[in-house]
Amino acid sequence: MDSLIHEHVLNLEERVAVQESLPVLVQDGRFASVKFWGKLLGTDNDYLVTVAYRANMKDRSIFVSREGISWNIISCGLSEEEKFLCSRISSNILFNGDLGFEYQIASSAESEIGGKIIEEKRLAYWLEDIISYTTICPRGALYLSSLKPPCVSINLSFSGLTAEEALDLRNYCHLRATGELEKADIKPKEGISVLSDFLSKLDSDSPPGVWSFAQNNKTVVLRSMLWPGFQFFYTPRT
Repeated sequence: MDSLIHEHVLNLEERVAVQESLPVLVQDGRFASVKFWGKLLGTDNDYLVTVAYRANMKDRSIFVSREGISWNIISCGLSEEEKFLCSRISSNILFNGDLGFEYQIASSAESEIGGKIIEEKRLAYWLEDIISYTTICPRGALYLSSLKPPCVSINLSFSGLTAEEALDLRNYCHLRATGELEKADIKPKEGISVLSDFLSKLDSDSPPGVWSFAQNNKTVVLRSMLWPGFQFFYTPRT
């Protein structure tokens, strides 16, 4: 299990529940690892979010829980109409905390498409967008095999970025969802292509300045200005 749980995110009861339940999730789901992602606040209940990875790290599953004990998998395979309806709900409207809660989307002069969408779909829409953008890795930390479909694994020969390299956005990459990896122009050398050779680097994100650096002793902290609250911690040479 690989998880990061901060006191300012979870209360004591939630921390204990998550720490005890995540190893069970790994074992029951036969996942290679799980990472506690964070908490989404709701009007009636909050959602705790965890991302689970297979040995092939491009295969991930998103789970949510209200109490940190039982976890529900979130299906992110939304139709275009479902995505459109979700996009019509203002981001200023908090989640309700009930996966079956229904939102009524009225048609308008701009669009004739209206209807109902449940909170589980809205949750999937936002989580997939945020997680796809904020799941990052140091350049060279992962490798891509020449198998079809390609397999993304931890690069055991990766010795870490230097202190200077760790402060350069060009040395961090987005680990996108499966579909984007399969569309990549993969040109392996000796059966392996370093993931950072074809994944988009953070320095190409727009607008410029959407990522900021900070240092806490030897630890480098990357913060997203697009999604306030997201932080990536990295210690050079690890």
